[in-house]
Amino acid sequence: MESEDILSENININIMNLNQENFKKYGVAIMKEGHNPPDSSGEGWECWYPIGEIMMADPTQVGIVTTKPRPIIVDSLEKHQTRKELIFAISDPIVQIVGLSSDKSSDHPDPGNTQAFLLNPGQGVLVNEGIWHSAAFPYSEKETQYIFFLAEDDKGEDVGFVPFSNGDSIVVKKL
Repeated sequence: MESEDILSENININIMNLNQENFKKYGVAIMKEGHNPPDSSGEGWECWYPIGEIMMADPTQVGIVTTKPRPIIVDSLEKHQTRKELIFAISDPIVQIVGLSSDKSSDHPDPGNTQAFLLNPGQGVLVNEGIWHSAAFPYSEKETQYIFFLAEDDKGEDVGFVPFSNGDSIVVKKL
């Protein structure tokens, strides 16, 4: 039996502007929608509340990531089997990549079922359990930071970063 040569492929995807509808198969978009007036305000401040709801049963930890400008090329994703992750853009836009498992195996992300979302400052996503995702990328050509919230991993069920099968990569095109 002869072995087949499997060629890797670069799959191009476009960045989508975040909204509730286009993110729902990956989790929940947390953002103020449209041009609604604030729920409360005072001198020098305005507040929109609530813009989302987060249900996390375990103790939740907070982290900050510094992400540096680079081409948005991804060859692996991570997922948390039993935990949701909340990711928020702070002062600059970020690009968050999410994806679903391959039809052949839930152990590998499917590059053909992967999407990139633009998160503007003050926007966040609650990534559901079992959803593949990358570390976020800066949208602009400058280093930026974002904040994330993740329940403590006391079960040791994270799988870490797993490459796409066949050595595929996704290449993200900016808006």
